[in-house]
Amino acid sequence: MLEQIWPDMSRRAHGDELLNRPQADEHRQRQTLEQFSLLNGLFSPARRLLTRLVIRDMQKSPKKTYRFLDIGTGGGDLPLWLAKQCARRGLSVQITAVDNDARVVRFAQNKCGAFPNITVRREDAFQLEAHTTYDYVFSSNLLHHLPETDLPRFLRLVSAHTGRLFVMKDLYRSRPAYLGFSFFAAVFLRSGFHFNDGRISIRRGFKLRDLEQVIRESRLTAEAQVKKGFPAAVYIYGRGGAALYPDR
Repeated sequence: MLEQIWPDMSRRAHGDELLNRPQADEHRQRQTLEQFSLLNGLFSPARRLLTRLVIRDMQKSPKKTYRFLDIGTGGGDLPLWLAKQCARRGLSVQITAVDNDARVVRFAQNKCGAFPNITVRREDAFQLEAHTTYDYVFSSNLLHHLPETDLPRFLRLVSAHTGRLFVMKDLYRSRPAYLGFSFFAAVFLRSGFHFNDGRISIRRGFKLRDLEQVIRESRLTAEAQVKKGFPAAVYIYGRGGAALYPDR
């Protein structure tokens, strides 16, 4: 009982997220996916990172058409947000969003269906190996779902398929984040799976040192770096290894 209230955050935990269960209740699953937009708007720096790192980079050459990949897109709210922001700024972008859950993909396809520059498809994160190169590769809260031993290989794969910039944002593992989210989810997110899944996700999240170790093991210390984002996020970002832009 105490572990549920005051968990040990010294190391990453494991747990079963209800959203990913094959038998998950469809109504609660839809509610959970809908609520990602609220959470990203209130608590995640994902939109700020996209604005500061990706959109501003696009604005350096505003006449180009850019290719953007979102891995583990979930409800598709971030590709949708990016498409709207680029349209307002007169920027041209082709967005590919992938997720490995067929139910989640159907939800995101319906959500993004009105935007012809967004393609949503079912795909495993490591299928990136078969892709061409993108200008930007992005993920939000994907890394904590991947096997820890696979993270260096995944980061190398991302770098090799990025022409300009990659950004891998995830959750910062801490008791304040866990307790704050527990209270918010218990009061405002009772219709979905977030009270269970969000708390597990935070405990599966990362300290700065964890992702610094991933970078070292991936042998990308010259290309990538880790930073903490407000209020409870951590992210890896860096210049891609694909030689699409020799003048970058």
